[in-house]
Amino acid sequence: MATETRQRTNEDWLSALTSADDRRRAAAHGDLSNFIRRGLAASLAARGGVDDATLEDFSQEAALRVLEKLDTFRGQSRFTTWVLSIALRIAYTELRRRRWRDVSLERFEGVTLTEPPAWTGPAPSPRIAAQRNQIVDVLYRTINNDLTQRQKTLLLAELQGVATVVIEERLGINRNALYKLGHDARKRLRAALSAEGLTAQEVEEAFS
Repeated sequence: MATETRQRTNEDWLSALTSADDRRRAAAHGDLSNFIRRGLAASLAARGGVDDATLEDFSQEAALRVLEKLDTFRGQSRFTTWVLSIALRIAYTELRRRRWRDVSLERFEGVTLTEPPAWTGPAPSPRIAAQRNQIVDVLYRTINNDLTQRQKTLLLAELQGVATVVIEERLGINRNALYKLGHDARKRLRAALSAEGLTAQEVEEAFS
């Protein structure tokens, strides 16, 4: 009978999963897969579109990833907590990817920002409203005229809520390159606001 996951310490897990005893190792691998599947089923229960086949796919991928990363576990948390964090990261990444599967970033090419955002909440004072309009005008002008197409595409995709992993894949760049692209774009926006005499405090005040 498979050992219950709650009875294993961190050391027990690591020892069993890497055991030279084939039967012991296979039992531990089975327990790991079952634990991941139960954890994902409970964590994703409220989400739609996660059927048994999807859970099985996520569980198998997560189990493989955990086994590949065993040597990175530092024992700073319970092993099962670490395992579930990996599994959830894989599941959420794949769910975001599926959500945006049919979205092309080409729709952001050639777009010119003109329409003001739809504000929610109480109406601002005339001073704050004027400040908002000035800030939006500067940002739109900079995005439309001063950013590269890739920088503009990134910012517009982020504003639309497109998942980071999807933007990376569509632009064909890795996480570090995407970070630099976004950093350079936002640096240019901050410089444009500063050139108009707008401080970070004023921007925060206008949209708080």
